[in-house]
Amino acid sequence: MILDAAARVIAEEGLAGVTMHGVARRAQTSIGSMYYFFPDRDSLLQALVDRHVAATREIGCVLNAVPASVWRQLSAAEAIGRLVTPYVEYLQHHADFLPLMHGRTQPEDDADFVHTVRRVLDARLPQVEPAARQAYATMLHSIAAGTVHMAFQIAPEGVGFFLQEIPRVMAAYLADIEGSLRGHAG
Repeated sequence: MILDAAARVIAEEGLAGVTMHGVARRAQTSIGSMYYFFPDRDSLLQALVDRHVAATREIGCVLNAVPASVWRQLSAAEAIGRLVTPYVEYLQHHADFLPLMHGRTQPEDDADFVHTVRRVLDARLPQVEPAARQAYATMLHSIAAGTVHMAFQIAPEGVGFFLQEIPRVMAAYLADIEGSLRGHAG
């Protein structure tokens, strides 16, 4: 209840709007309860960060359970859609995510997504050297993360548009890689 209230405050007012008293009012709880669970504002925000990290890691776990044979059967656009859509939907349903997480992601969080992308590329591009697959996975991550970062910096009110475009850009990149490999094989 408290975390949900804090998330709503962030979504509506940004991080600057988060105060212990304000969140307590929004959560309809006493300030004593707030301080019982969260000794300070930083611990409250960290609990929200931890919740988002756990949720996005769960998305990765679900995607990593998809068999390689499934990734191979999909078109580039379908594979990227299946890979990226759960993350995009998560961001769309958690308006506090970007204001809260911007600048707070940890290298292991990026590595988790790159690992998931790499699994997809391992299935789809077995003929490509592992180092090249890793570079492609890192580039696909950079497309997504860089687009979200720039959108949030430049046009936070228009982030939804950028989120919708990320799969298209990533799919075009993957399709180009796969097309160039077919061209070299033929």
